[in-house]
Amino acid sequence: MRITTKILTLGLAATLAACDGGGVPASLGTPDRQEGNGPVVKWDLFAKPLPEVPLPNDAATRPDPNSPTGRRVNASRIALTEMEVSARTKIDGLDGWGVYSPVSLGF
Repeated sequence: MRITTKILTLGLAATLAACDGGGVPASLGTPDRQEGNGPVVKWDLFAKPLPEVPLPNDAATRPDPNSPTGRRVNASRIALTEMEVSARTKIDGLDGWGVYSPVSLGF
């Protein structure tokens, strides 16, 4: 019982240490940050017809206990053409992103 208590205590201490938040200590000050006109990554989960998020991204999936990965791609099936509806239905059935799939970002 003593070993279990020690392990739990060490685990709790490690968890609390991991919650430090990092960053720059207050004594060192904060780095100067200036607003600029550089690129900004699009992130709009409510964009229509599809959300504008970098892909692959778990924000574009939904939980599914019946899939091997526990997630399914969450694609809207609302579209103007039957071909697009068919494609989105097939995408919606995928159980995750490909291992070698390209990264897609919108700026």
